[in-house]
Amino acid sequence: MNKEDAIDWLKGYQLHYVKKRFGDKYQSKFTGNESEKFCSAVDAYLESKTDLTEEEKLDIEIEMKNAAFTSTVLHTEYESAFNYEILKTIAAKYYELNTGQSPPEHIYLGTIFSGEIKAEIIAKPDLKASFILFDGELFLACLLLCKIIAQSLPFTEQPPHLFLPIDKKELYARLVADKKTADRIVMGLYCCVFHKPGNSPQYFIDSELQEYITAYLVESIELFIFSHEMGHYWHGDLEETSEKPAFRGDTRTEWHEEHMADLHGLNQVEKLFRENGQWLTLIGPEIFFHFLHLQEQLRPEFAKQDSHPPALQRLSYYRQFLTNFVDEAEQPWLQPFQSTIDLLFEYYEKLLRKTVTNLKAFMASTEYQEIMTKKGDQKI
Repeated sequence: MNKEDAIDWLKGYQLHYVKKRFGDKYQSKFTGNESEKFCSAVDAYLESKTDLTEEEKLDIEIEMKNAAFTSTVLHTEYESAFNYEILKTIAAKYYELNTGQSPPEHIYLGTIFSGEIKAEIIAKPDLKASFILFDGELFLACLLLCKIIAQSLPFTEQPPHLFLPIDKKELYARLVADKKTADRIVMGLYCCVFHKPGNSPQYFIDSELQEYITAYLVESIELFIFSHEMGHYWHGDLEETSEKPAFRGDTRTEWHEEHMADLHGLNQVEKLFRENGQWLTLIGPEIFFHFLHLQEQLRPEFAKQDSHPPALQRLSYYRQFLTNFVDEAEQPWLQPFQSTIDLLFEYYEKLLRKTVTNLKAFMASTEYQEIMTKKGDQKI
């Protein structure tokens, strides 16, 4: 399969979601010359990077535009240059950590705009290719989650950066001390859980240290998600076979495959940890599992899905796997981080439930109905 055919298939898949979310009338917004649109998006992306010199921007522009037409990371008019650049960076990091391993020629990478905050790997036997696709809003949700963590915990300038131990009451008091920040944290979580991350990250004003913490966490989560999908490919999960048992022990077959894909993701995260020596790197996937658990708790449809194990089971397996990667002498450093994240998400869930209850009550109120009626009149 050549790259042009892969792009044509991806465009059709992306367009399916565009129509599903916005209707046929929005398709016209994306028509036009694909290359010109992508290059314009690159120019807009670089224009926003005010911390770079013109020479640095030119080097990046050449790299991005050359890579767009040579790599297995696909671009079309149905995506943003921001998401393309994030995906290209994650893929490059994955192969940097796996020296000597080249990207499979029949695996293509791309983004979609489904609004479902997901990643997936799709086998297309008729095309003799597979596609690993990431929702652009998944990247945005990861960034928002990491900003929320950076604003919730007392970080310090010196490694391991988290001031420990943290008293249970002290942690909650810190979380709700500044009402404006607390409201942003809760609404940011609400937007992630209910698939509306939007532009929320820009409302978090980070200190230099918080940006530093966020960068480590984001790299860790994105690498883990990417590596999880690659794990499905390397483990042969896409191959159809009648030899696979329906159950393995007390774990469904597809759940076993998900745990093994998580293990592949952890393997890459551990390599990144050995490279940068930053404990926050090992915590990134745990934050993501806790986020998935929030979805399961607040959205019944997520608790009922059975394509993946429950999030807390995945977290438990991840921590079991982690004991094989972290030396016994390193465990005392890791455990306080894990306990703090566990406690923090307990508080997040309580605050979110309160917010959801208040929102439902408000939407059922006469005041809300009057507001909606006025908006309707204004539209007319």
